[in-house]
Amino acid sequence: MAPARPLGLECAPSHEHPAPPPPVFRPACRRGDAAGCAGAWGVTRHGLCPGQHRPLVGAVLGLWLSGQPLSVAALVGFITLAGISVRNGILKVSHYINLMRFEGESFTKPMILRGSMERLSPVLMTALVTAFALAPLLFEAERPGTEILHPVAVVIFSGLISSTLLDTFLTPAMFWLFGRKPAEALLQDKDAEAF
Repeated sequence: MAPARPLGLECAPSHEHPAPPPPVFRPACRRGDAAGCAGAWGVTRHGLCPGQHRPLVGAVLGLWLSGQPLSVAALVGFITLAGISVRNGILKVSHYINLMRFEGESFTKPMILRGSMERLSPVLMTALVTAFALAPLLFEAERPGTEILHPVAVVIFSGLISSTLLDTFLTPAMFWLFGRKPAEALLQDKDAEAF
């Protein structure tokens, strides 16, 4: 008997090499998230590391609502989406640290609000341009040649919606709750330039 799939997702037909459901990727995403944080700041503490779970919410829901199977093409979309999401989070947290280091801001809610508002425009531009680029693949699913790219577009488009919304609110909240000690440790490093 086959294991139950989350949200009613079905695997692709066997000739497409079915892949495991997205929750299997959560440990790998956490390792990739920690590696990105270690490369960016030399730390892997949770207060500074934006999570890769944000895009999974919308992407899995988008696959389920569109009736798409979990295929290799969809998994390529998950990888692309994780990269975009983590990049946005890392840039936001780096901006907070740079505000404290170079502009004399202290670890306060107004600093986090300022940093979030200053990073909102680039994050929205990335999401909107990507969404516009994917629109033909989303709405022309039945045309020849788009059968492989349509699941990629569904995953990235729906995941960007949830990722952008959650990054706007969740990253500042997590940084406020857990980021004080790691940020202060980074600020003590006098040799470091901008993060």
